[in-house]
Amino acid sequence: MSRSRARRAPWLVLAGVLLCGLFVASLSAPEFMPTPELDRAFLPPWSAPPAGTDDRGLPLYLYGLQGARIVLGPSLAAGGLIVAFATVAGLVRCAGVAWLDGFIQVFGEIVGALPRLVVILVVALLIPMEWKSLTPIALAWAVLAAP
Repeated sequence: MSRSRARRAPWLVLAGVLLCGLFVASLSAPEFMPTPELDRAFLPPWSAPPAGTDDRGLPLYLYGLQGARIVLGPSLAAGGLIVAFATVAGLVRCAGVAWLDGFIQVFGEIVGALPRLVVILVVALLIPMEWKSLTPIALAWAVLAAP
C-alpha cells in the first residue's frame, strides 16, 4: 500500500464507522413517539441527556433519530444512483463516444438546474399579484446562478 493510501485509510475507516453508526441509530429509532410527560418539559441537557426535552417532555434525541430514519433511505439511494451514473459517464468518456458523452453532460446539467428552478418557481408563486415586475425572480435567479 502506498503512503498516500495509508494516510487516507484511517479517515476512510472513521467515515465508514460513522456511517454504520448513523445507520444503526436510525434503525433504533422508535416507530412512534412515547407518551408526553408534561412534568419533564423543557429539561436542559444535563437533566435529560443527551439533548434535553421539548415542550411536551419528549427527549429531543428521539426527534433526531426519527429524522435520521426518514432521511437515510433516500440519501443512500441517491448516493448509489450518483455512483452508478458517474461510473457509466466515466466509462463513456474513456470509450470516446462523443455523442453519448454530450448527451450525458446535457442530462447532468439539466438535473443540476432542477433545484434552482424549483426555488425560482416558489419565488414566482410568492410574489404578490400587485407586483407586475420580474425583479424578484431576476434577483433570485442571480443569487442562485452565482458560483
